[in-house]
Amino acid sequence: MTADPSATAGGPTAPSGTRSRRGRPRTAGLDARVLSEARRAIEEQGYQETTIDQIAARAGVSKGSIYRRWPTKGVLAYDACIASSDALPGVIDSGDIRADLLAVARLTAAAQTSGSDEVVTQILADAARDPDLMEMLRTRFFRPRSDAIARRVELAVARGELRPGIDAQLVPAVLNGAQRYVKGVRERALDDDELERLVDMVLTGHLPT
Repeated sequence: MTADPSATAGGPTAPSGTRSRRGRPRTAGLDARVLSEARRAIEEQGYQETTIDQIAARAGVSKGSIYRRWPTKGVLAYDACIASSDALPGVIDSGDIRADLLAVARLTAAAQTSGSDEVVTQILADAARDPDLMEMLRTRFFRPRSDAIARRVELAVARGELRPGIDAQLVPAVLNGAQRYVKGVRERALDDDELERLVDMVLTGHLPT
Protein backbone atom coordinates (compact mmCIF):
# COMPACT_ATOMS: atom_id res chain seq x y z
CA MET A 1 0.00 0.00 0.00
CA THR A 2 1.41 3.37 -0.99
CA ALA A 3 1.60 5.95 1.81
CA ASP A 4 -0.40 9.13 1.46
CA PRO A 5 2.20 11.93 0.93
CA SER A 6 0.03 14.34 2.88
CA ALA A 7 0.37 12.19 5.95
CA THR A 8 4.13 12.64 6.27
CA ALA A 9 5.66 14.39 9.29
CA GLY A 10 5.72 17.68 7.45
CA GLY A 11 1.96 17.69 7.00
CA PRO A 12 0.13 18.43 3.73
CA THR A 13 2.31 19.52 0.84
CA ALA A 14 1.75 22.86 -0.82
CA PRO A 15 -0.05 22.75 -4.17
CA SER A 16 2.23 22.49 -7.18
CA GLY A 17 3.56 25.86 -8.35
CA THR A 18 3.09 27.59 -4.97
CA ARG A 19 5.61 28.55 -2.32
CA SER A 20 4.96 28.18 1.40
CA ARG A 21 5.27 31.45 3.36
CA ARG A 22 6.68 31.72 6.84
CA GLY A 23 5.71 34.36 9.32
CA ARG A 24 2.90 36.90 9.19
CA PRO A 25 2.71 39.26 6.24
CA ARG A 26 3.43 42.90 6.98
CA THR A 27 0.27 44.93 7.41
CA ALA A 28 0.00 47.73 4.86
CA GLY A 29 0.05 51.16 6.48
CA LEU A 30 0.96 49.82 9.94
CA ASP A 31 3.68 52.42 10.57
CA ALA A 32 1.46 55.33 9.62
CA ARG A 33 -1.41 53.99 11.73
CA VAL A 34 0.76 53.55 14.82
CA LEU A 35 2.26 57.04 14.46
CA SER A 36 -1.18 58.58 14.02
CA GLU A 37 -2.66 56.81 17.04
CA ALA A 38 0.40 57.56 19.17
CA ARG A 39 0.10 61.26 18.42
CA ARG A 40 -3.63 61.28 19.11
CA ALA A 41 -3.17 59.48 22.42
CA ILE A 42 -0.43 61.87 23.55
CA GLU A 43 -2.49 64.90 22.51
CA GLU A 44 -5.50 63.61 24.45
CA GLN A 45 -3.88 62.48 27.70
CA GLY A 46 -0.24 63.47 27.72
CA TYR A 47 3.02 61.62 27.23
CA GLN A 48 3.31 60.29 30.79
CA GLU A 49 -0.17 58.77 30.82
CA THR A 50 0.12 57.19 27.38
CA THR A 51 1.30 53.58 27.24
CA ILE A 52 2.44 51.30 24.45
CA ASP A 53 -0.46 48.97 25.36
CA GLN A 54 -2.93 51.78 24.67
CA ILE A 55 -1.31 52.72 21.38
CA ALA A 56 -1.23 49.09 20.25
CA ALA A 57 -4.93 48.66 21.07
CA ARG A 58 -5.89 51.85 19.26
CA ALA A 59 -3.85 50.96 16.19
CA GLY A 60 -5.01 47.35 16.18
CA VAL A 61 -1.50 45.89 16.31
CA SER A 62 0.56 43.90 18.78
CA LYS A 63 3.02 45.46 21.21
CA GLY A 64 5.73 43.39 19.55
CA SER A 65 5.03 45.03 16.20
CA ILE A 66 5.53 48.42 17.81
CA TYR A 67 8.68 47.50 19.69
CA ARG A 68 10.26 46.03 16.55
CA ARG A 69 10.00 49.48 14.97
CA TRP A 70 10.34 51.78 18.01
CA PRO A 71 12.40 50.39 20.91
CA THR A 72 10.99 52.82 23.49
CA LYS A 73 7.94 54.98 24.02
CA GLY A 74 10.17 58.04 23.79
CA VAL A 75 11.41 57.13 20.31
CA LEU A 76 7.83 56.53 19.17
CA ALA A 77 6.66 59.82 20.66
CA TYR A 78 9.49 61.67 18.95
CA ASP A 79 8.69 60.17 15.54
CA ALA A 80 4.94 60.71 15.97
CA CYS A 81 4.91 64.23 17.41
CA ILE A 82 8.17 65.98 16.64
CA ALA A 83 10.05 64.54 13.67
CA SER A 84 6.95 64.41 11.50
CA SER A 85 6.22 68.12 12.03
CA ASP A 86 9.75 69.44 12.05
CA ALA A 87 10.23 72.24 9.52
CA LEU A 88 13.88 72.96 10.21
CA PRO A 89 15.94 70.35 8.32
CA GLY A 90 18.71 72.90 7.95
CA VAL A 91 19.40 76.59 8.03
CA ILE A 92 18.81 78.59 4.90
CA ASP A 93 21.94 80.07 3.37
CA SER A 94 20.86 82.92 1.14
CA GLY A 95 24.06 84.88 1.67
CA ASP A 96 22.20 87.32 3.95
CA ILE A 97 22.62 86.38 7.61
CA ARG A 98 19.79 88.66 8.77
CA ALA A 99 17.36 87.13 6.27
CA ASP A 100 18.45 83.62 7.23
CA LEU A 101 18.02 84.14 10.97
CA LEU A 102 14.65 85.77 10.33
CA ALA A 103 13.61 82.75 8.25
CA VAL A 104 14.53 80.43 11.11
CA ALA A 105 12.62 82.58 13.61
CA ARG A 106 9.58 82.55 11.33
CA LEU A 107 9.64 78.75 11.18
CA THR A 108 9.46 78.61 14.97
CA ALA A 109 6.63 81.14 15.04
CA ALA A 110 4.72 79.21 12.38
CA ALA A 111 5.01 76.01 14.42
CA GLN A 112 3.71 77.84 17.49
CA THR A 113 0.57 78.97 15.65
CA SER A 114 -0.11 75.72 13.79
CA GLY A 115 -1.13 73.73 16.86
CA SER A 116 1.72 71.25 16.49
CA ASP A 117 3.75 73.20 19.05
CA GLU A 118 1.39 72.31 21.90
CA VAL A 119 2.13 68.60 21.85
CA VAL A 120 5.85 69.31 21.36
CA THR A 121 5.83 71.60 24.41
CA GLN A 122 4.03 68.90 26.38
CA ILE A 123 6.62 66.27 25.48
CA LEU A 124 9.47 68.64 26.32
CA ALA A 125 7.94 69.27 29.74
CA ASP A 126 7.43 65.55 30.39
CA ALA A 127 11.00 64.84 29.31
CA ALA A 128 12.21 66.37 32.57
CA ARG A 129 10.93 63.20 34.28
CA ASP A 130 12.21 60.78 31.63
CA PRO A 131 16.04 60.82 31.33
CA ASP A 132 16.06 58.57 28.26
CA LEU A 133 13.59 60.79 26.43
CA MET A 134 15.49 63.93 27.44
CA GLU A 135 18.78 62.54 26.12
CA MET A 136 17.15 61.59 22.82
CA LEU A 137 15.67 65.08 22.49
CA ARG A 138 19.07 66.61 23.19
CA THR A 139 20.79 64.52 20.51
CA ARG A 140 18.05 64.50 17.86
CA PHE A 141 16.20 67.78 18.41
CA PHE A 142 18.00 70.48 20.39
CA ARG A 143 21.64 70.06 19.42
CA PRO A 144 21.21 69.54 15.64
CA ARG A 145 19.11 72.70 15.31
CA SER A 146 21.26 74.77 17.62
CA ASP A 147 24.44 73.60 15.91
CA ALA A 148 23.04 74.34 12.45
CA ILE A 149 22.23 77.95 13.40
CA ALA A 150 25.60 78.39 15.11
CA ARG A 151 27.41 77.10 12.01
CA ARG A 152 25.52 79.61 9.86
CA VAL A 153 26.63 82.41 12.19
CA GLU A 154 30.24 81.20 12.09
CA LEU A 155 30.06 81.10 8.29
CA ALA A 156 28.76 84.66 8.29
CA VAL A 157 31.81 85.75 10.29
CA ALA A 158 34.14 83.93 7.91
CA ARG A 159 32.48 85.63 4.92
CA GLY A 160 32.54 89.07 6.48
CA GLU A 161 28.76 89.27 6.91
CA LEU A 162 29.34 89.68 10.65
CA ARG A 163 32.21 91.08 12.67
CA PRO A 164 34.32 88.66 14.74
CA GLY A 165 33.39 88.42 18.39
CA ILE A 166 29.76 87.31 18.20
CA ASP A 167 29.01 84.25 20.33
CA ALA A 168 27.62 81.85 17.71
CA GLN A 169 26.41 79.37 20.33
CA LEU A 170 24.27 82.00 22.06
CA VAL A 171 22.44 83.09 18.91
CA PRO A 172 20.09 80.06 18.73
CA ALA A 173 19.59 80.24 22.50
CA VAL A 174 18.44 83.86 22.27
CA LEU A 175 16.26 83.36 19.18
CA ASN A 176 14.51 80.23 20.44
CA GLY A 177 14.48 81.18 24.10
CA ALA A 178 12.84 84.54 23.48
CA GLN A 179 10.09 82.96 21.41
CA ARG A 180 9.45 80.22 23.97
CA TYR A 181 9.31 82.82 26.73
CA VAL A 182 6.79 85.00 24.93
CA LYS A 183 4.69 81.96 24.04
CA GLY A 184 4.64 80.85 27.67
CA VAL A 185 3.98 84.26 29.23
CA ARG A 186 1.81 85.97 26.62
CA GLU A 187 0.32 82.77 25.16
CA ARG A 188 1.00 83.84 21.61
CA ALA A 189 3.72 83.73 19.01
CA LEU A 190 5.74 86.82 18.12
CA ASP A 191 4.37 88.65 15.11
CA ASP A 192 6.57 89.43 12.12
CA ASP A 193 7.52 92.94 13.27
CA GLU A 194 8.60 91.54 16.63
CA LEU A 195 10.61 88.79 14.93
CA GLU A 196 12.47 91.39 12.90
CA ARG A 197 13.24 93.40 16.02
CA LEU A 198 14.42 90.24 17.80
CA VAL A 199 16.84 89.38 15.00
CA ASP A 200 18.08 92.95 14.87
CA MET A 201 18.72 92.87 18.64
CA VAL A 202 20.79 89.69 18.21
CA LEU A 203 22.83 91.25 15.41
CA THR A 204 23.26 94.74 16.94
CA GLY A 205 26.92 95.61 17.17
CA HIS A 206 28.01 92.68 15.04
CA LEU A 207 27.22 93.93 11.55
CA PRO A 208 30.15 95.30 9.55
CA THR A 209 30.33 99.09 9.42
